[in-house]
Amino acid sequence: MKQTHPLIYCVEDEDSIRGLISYVLNGQGFEVGTFESSGPFWDALEERRPQLVLLDIMLEGEDGLSILNKLREKPATQDLPIL
Repeated sequence: MKQTHPLIYCVEDEDSIRGLISYVLNGQGFEVGTFESSGPFWDALEERRPQLVLLDIMLEGEDGLSILNKLREKPATQDLPIL
């Protein structure tokens, strides 16, 4: 039986911050999907729902508050934990 680890998505436009978050969470046994913008995040969300989203507010293009509002409007993600 394949063991799955909890999945966390991180939307962060700064490479160094995104890399550090991924490194630390992977080291603690989490599976991490990282995205520097909203487009790839929305695509990944269609494929698989994470247990948690770490969301930067100040993103290029679609900002974090817009992403948060869209997530809260959708029934499938309205209860998704977001930091």
